[in-house]
Amino acid sequence: MASLVAEPYIVYGCLSALSFLLIGIAWWPDLRHAGWGGCLLGVLVLAGTVVSALSYLATPEESPLHVL
Repeated sequence: MASLVAEPYIVYGCLSALSFLLIGIAWWPDLRHAGWGGCLLGVLVLAGTVVSALSYLATPEESPLHVL
């Protein structure tokens, strides 16, 4: 676990997932009133939380973007 925290790429990915979660929570009350399109957007933003975290955790160290 300590090796994951020492890796800036993974820390950035987990923090970006947290930002998706916070944005989704902040938008959810207004998006619910926007109808089915708003609910769909809210669900997609909240799904971005899981997708973002898994994407950053699954990227191998040899990938070209891992340096960023």
